[in-house]
Amino acid sequence: MAGTDAPMQRPVGQQDAGRVSVTRIILRVLLCSFAAFVAVVAASLIGTFGLYRGLEDDPLYSVMVLATAWAGTALVILGGLPVLVVYMLGTELVSLRSVIWHMLGGMALMLALAFGLIDPSETGGQQRFAVAAAAGIVGGFVYWAIAGRSAGRVRERLYFTEGDEAPSAPGSPEA
Repeated sequence: MAGTDAPMQRPVGQQDAGRVSVTRIILRVLLCSFAAFVAVVAASLIGTFGLYRGLEDDPLYSVMVLATAWAGTALVILGGLPVLVVYMLGTELVSLRSVIWHMLGGMALMLALAFGLIDPSETGGQQRFAVAAAAGIVGGFVYWAIAGRSAGRVRERLYFTEGDEAPSAPGSPEA
């Protein structure tokens, strides 16, 4: 008896497109936020050490490094937060997972902030732009290492195995 309630047959191991999981979206947002914070701290530390290079013998070196690192982190978060959120959203929507693009994005963000804060004609201005670019590249790499490698993965993967009437659990290995 062939009724309309018969299960749909799919070849073994064929992946279904899946459905968007709210839990995965929430976890992605948390992971991306954590990755962005760690990347900003890493970029700030690289920028701080780059700016104070050669001053290690100064008695106030450790105080300057600590204060500048925290101030730099706050500055990048406050000044670059809207751009950072748009960048993270864009990479998630188009599933951009290339390390090169993340490093270039970090460099662009830091250079944009540097152009707003540094006068290129003053003494050491060019060196500061180079330090900002290096800090952005490191920040982009750190973000990619934590969250960028898996950008855009918010769909549950559903697999059909031989004899299944319904898809197996999300994330099941391919048959």
